[in-house]
Amino acid sequence: DSELMLRYGTPCLYDVIMEISVFALWKYILPIVLFYILYLLKYELNNAVVIRMKSVRTIWISLQKNIVCSSFFFSLYITIITFIEGYFMTGEICNWNDTNSKAYEIVMRPLSNIPELWEITIAYAVGIYAALYVSSTILMYIWWLTDKSWLGYMVAICILTIENLCKKGYLYRYYTFSMAYYEGINVYTNILYPLALSIVLMLITPFIIRRKDFLK
Repeated sequence: DSELMLRYGTPCLYDVIMEISVFALWKYILPIVLFYILYLLKYELNNAVVIRMKSVRTIWISLQKNIVCSSFFFSLYITIITFIEGYFMTGEICNWNDTNSKAYEIVMRPLSNIPELWEITIAYAVGIYAALYVSSTILMYIWWLTDKSWLGYMVAICILTIENLCKKGYLYRYYTFSMAYYEGINVYTNILYPLALSIVLMLITPFIIRRKDFLK
């Protein structure tokens, strides 16, 4: 990814954020983090833990709390690491106004919608959180229905992969930064949509889960 980043023009921190959001996140980061969350959720479904719960819905809400906390932690951690390494790797926060910048080489004209640092930071962190939360919820829901944890993991990864390869989708690809060089950061698409998607899933899933025998 560092070779790809250096292929066009002089990169900056903003370019590192772009590369991770559009390429590295779904190829490397999400599969690894989802694998960790999978094993975290396995503990929550341990018989000794389940029998202390009052109802099936209580179990699901407990799982959701763990998914929310894990997604928040990893989004914060990845954002901090990206900013530290990205700045030290490139030495600049944003050089998109320069004619020798990577952004200028890609767009081939002066950029008119350069995002503020707070905009790209919030959008990046929210995008990672939503991608992790939505993927983990899909993983858990398929696992809940089929009793197969690996199937939930594979379905979540397949959805991410298909959306990225097709450059379409509403669960992940819709709010990545693929057009940020041309259009900047769109508050509705890059911040409000992923938050709304996460909140909607959080609210509806407790009511659509079916009863489940955890002790069989």
